[in-house]
Amino acid sequence: MVFVCIELYDSKQELAEATEEFGSLSELIGKRPIVLCPNVHLSIDRAPEKQATWLIGELERMLIAKGYEVHLLSFGYHKQYGMECDGNVGSVVGRRFYGSDQKQFLRLLTRLGVCPPESLPNDMPSWAKILTEHLLKVLGSRRETYNVAKKMLQD
Repeated sequence: MVFVCIELYDSKQELAEATEEFGSLSELIGKRPIVLCPNVHLSIDRAPEKQATWLIGELERMLIAKGYEVHLLSFGYHKQYGMECDGNVGSVVGRRFYGSDQKQFLRLLTRLGVCPPESLPNDMPSWAKILTEHLLKVLGSRRETYNVAKKMLQD
């Protein structure tokens, strides 16, 4: 069971990373059927429904092309499920794919209110493009990272 949430700046790049990760995981646990369960509640940066539906469908196609058996649950409907994972620590695995450094920085600028949500990496202000050359290090928590970045922008 794979809970999938497509975020605002996600594209085929993140799907390719996810598909590659499925390959790594299947080497560890064996190739098993995959159930894709769209779950928009995993993010505050969720993509519009049309974009999310298309990208999840594209992820399904990419996985099928790699030889996986894939089942896609419906998008946009209330789902109720129960799950019990017994076994070792590897029974449950979480992954997040951030994409390019520019997309990560744009996501940050959007959350800080500097760029509107519909912005693309090329729409960033010129001063922000310079900052993408200086990679932000994720500190103890995401909140701490955002606070440091906000202070950088104020300075």
